[in-house]
Amino acid sequence: MKVTVRKKLYAVFAAVYMLLIALVGIAYYEISTINANYTRLLNGDVSNLINVKQLEILVRREQGSMRGYLLTGDQTSLTNFTKAHDEFERLSNELEKTLTKTKTKELLARLNELEQQFYELGQKTFQLKEENNVEAYTQLIITTGRDITSQFDEAVGQLTKIQQKDMNQADKAAKSEASSLKVWMIIIGVIALAIGNIVTIYMSRVLSRPLLTLSEAAKRIASGDLTGEEIVIRNRDEIGELAASFNSHFAPSRRKSGGFFRSDVE
Repeated sequence: MKVTVRKKLYAVFAAVYMLLIALVGIAYYEISTINANYTRLLNGDVSNLINVKQLEILVRREQGSMRGYLLTGDQTSLTNFTKAHDEFERLSNELEKTLTKTKTKELLARLNELEQQFYELGQKTFQLKEENNVEAYTQLIITTGRDITSQFDEAVGQLTKIQQKDMNQADKAAKSEASSLKVWMIIIGVIALAIGNIVTIYMSRVLSRPLLTLSEAAKRIASGDLTGEEIVIRNRDEIGELAASFNSHFAPSRRKSGGFFRSDVE
């Protein structure tokens, strides 16, 4: 099968292109993996941590609204108390869908329970406020209110700690993959350059050595030396055809001079 010089050059370029494509493909895959991990980190662990903090803020808002209503009787505070409770329930339901660990689900359930207890406590204190029973609702806040708040703070602290730990681990893993990508890119780049150089050197030798042989034969014949051996080039391309034509053309002259120019070149 004849392999022309053009095809050989195409083969060299194709090999280089394949290396580049492989390099780009691997880089794209690794970058996509890192991007997916960071997306999961932002949409998962970071979002969960923010929502836990928001739950804590909403309970603090309930506490402030309750105190505001008990001190001033302002209906806006009473409305804000109910709004904070409703927002807590909505956000808690969203957070529950994203939690995967049994411990975090148990802690969230505990927060829901304590928040509901505080909400019911607020309703009782508001009723006592309407009855103008200051001593009763004050005592209720000091005893039951503080106990609920203390338990809520402990539970939300544990949940925050777990979510913070998960976020830190996910961030560490993403950074580790990014560092690994840098190393692999360097390794693959070095390998690609090495293979490219080997292919290039090999093909240049395949193409240049027969041409050098023909050039030396032409110089000898031009100087009148016809005693050399016949040129033998095994390339099945234009260079091989050129060598065959060269031998055919100068064969009669070599026979007359009693010599042949022979060089076995691949």
